[in-house]
Amino acid sequence: MDPEVRKLMQRAVTRHQAGDLEGAARLYQEVLRQAPDFAEALNLHGVATSGLGRHAEACVSLKLAVALAPANATYQQNLGRVLLEQGDLDGSEEALRIATYLAPKLAPAQSNLGNLFKKRGNLHEAVACYDRALAIAPSDHKTWNNLGTSLRELKDLPRAEDALRKALAIQPDFIPALSNLGLVLAERGVSEEALTCFVRALELDSDQADLYVNYGNILRDLGRDQEASAAFAEVTVRVDPRHGGAWSSLGNAALAIGDIERAGACYRKSLECSPEDPILHFNQALYLLLTGDYASGFAEYEWGLRADLRQPRREFRKPLWQGESFAGETLLVYSEQGLGDAIQFMRFLPEVKSRGGQVVFEVHPALRNLLDQVPGADLVISRRDDGSISVPFDRYVALLSLPARFGITLESLGAKRPYLAIPEGARQAAARRFEGVSDFKVVVSWYGNPVHKNDARRSIPLKSLAPLMEIPGARFYAVAPGERTVKDIQATGFPIEAWTLPIEEAAAVIEAADLVITVDTLHAHLAGALGQTAWVLLPFMPDWRWLLKREDSPWYPSLRLFRQMKPGDWIEVVERVRVALAAEIRHRRGK
Repeated sequence: MDPEVRKLMQRAVTRHQAGDLEGAARLYQEVLRQAPDFAEALNLHGVATSGLGRHAEACVSLKLAVALAPANATYQQNLGRVLLEQGDLDGSEEALRIATYLAPKLAPAQSNLGNLFKKRGNLHEAVACYDRALAIAPSDHKTWNNLGTSLRELKDLPRAEDALRKALAIQPDFIPALSNLGLVLAERGVSEEALTCFVRALELDSDQADLYVNYGNILRDLGRDQEASAAFAEVTVRVDPRHGGAWSSLGNAALAIGDIERAGACYRKSLECSPEDPILHFNQALYLLLTGDYASGFAEYEWGLRADLRQPRREFRKPLWQGESFAGETLLVYSEQGLGDAIQFMRFLPEVKSRGGQVVFEVHPALRNLLDQVPGADLVISRRDDGSISVPFDRYVALLSLPARFGITLESLGAKRPYLAIPEGARQAAARRFEGVSDFKVVVSWYGNPVHKNDARRSIPLKSLAPLMEIPGARFYAVAPGERTVKDIQATGFPIEAWTLPIEEAAAVIEAADLVITVDTLHAHLAGALGQTAWVLLPFMPDWRWLLKREDSPWYPSLRLFRQMKPGDWIEVVERVRVALAAEIRHRRGK
């Protein structure tokens, strides 16, 4: 090769190593004008121009380099990485697989193949690639970060945390790892430490909108709603006024403190900024449903399926039912989200049945025995872990999509009579449990599912219910399964008789009792569906289904709602319940 070309090439590499990508790219071009088949110059020109964001130009150079030296694993790896940036996933996979075949210990190729699988949603394959890359190059903080984010998506939070901590041990100020560790810690319930991660990240870069949004969300988890509002407002005012997520989060924070009008304005603004974001539509849906606009709210609620916010999301190679007649066919209705949602929305199954042939209702296995004879379903099946369906069907629909299919409004909802039937065996077992009990029998429930994102606000420490325990003539029972029930009762010493029961037997006890006092959890839905009297203790800003300000529920006529007057204040709520319970017992005795 001409010595002058070699000198020019050395100058280009020196510029490249110094970080002057633009200058390096110009010099590589000059080299290539004199030596157009110089594969290494083509390769490095592609690397430099891709670093400048000129991926199409980079791709041309790297394809030429690969054509000249197809057995060079580094060239194949660089091409695969740039094709991935361009969104050519098939081309990227081909190049990266060739690179890993040629050089199995080329760590960047393994890592970028992991990035490819992650983008395709093949998270297990991505994790395997990252593991291979890190076995070769354990000091690559970016790969540790990518491994951590993949493990987080797979819900392997302990391993995700470990990977992200390793990234930060190598590069303590690596903002993506700080942010991702904060998200993992928040999901693990370690909110104070999560907050520390975002504080540090914002000290390093105060102009990243997503950092502020995540920081604000952690503040909300800690109940610091005013500070959260300030964080979100920092984005909407200074950092990025068109950040739809920040506007939506600002709406959430406004809603949490009861500023309904401002919340609505924020949700509308979020969709002006990001009209195709399904998460923002879903937040808008929850607001509309909370404020009683069911027609618009349930239509928006469908966006939750696109955002994977309604779980488990099911997709089959069958038509999605839109509410049309399905005479002569079989429709699969699958339940989703919590057990209470299944109880609440199964009321619509008779309407489904009226529009066609056979109805198969898929439910969580815990509900199978209770719902075996649910009206409107010809067959009730348990959800399988692998997502397979044991019977043939022609169409399918999510249970919580039924209100949108039927155009349900608050006015058309109508007060349903009891629609849940208890299996006779469970009913008889409950009657035996209460034999000889003359006291006023109260089933009490003070906590919900701990993984529910709002559980800290909706659950009550058992010790807060102490005033109820002092009421003469009342006898208390708990039917929630799990160790927490027993531990809480032992810690307080309250005279609560606890039974760990399957749901069908718990429902029978609820039906046989005189009253249910519960937070927003499954027992409220069971009581309502059975027509049993229940008092539901609600946080200041409740779940959408309980609406605002009212003491009754259009979903369940037998329920009475006791709401917090200010955020976090259960003392006043319990006092109202104490007065009401004492009066109810006096009234029953006076009959």
